[in-house]
Amino acid sequence: MPLRYETSRWSMVFPIGMYGVATRELGEAAGRGWMAATGASEAWAAPAVWAVVLAGILSAPATSLQRSRQPEAK
Repeated sequence: MPLRYETSRWSMVFPIGMYGVATRELGEAAGRGWMAATGASEAWAAPAVWAVVLAGILSAPATSLQRSRQPEAK
């Protein structure tokens, strides 16, 4: 099953980043170094997901055009 770009993929970017930031802030407030460190590393997942989704939106027109030019298999 090929992965395709869908606008709903953007709804993953914000929660992933906020989960990491919230975990880091809670760890700092509670004095839990391991939690703050985990949250800081989780916050880096958001830019990675953002980059993947952005790559998907940039490649979507070319992929769509390529699919439209292929003859349908019967």
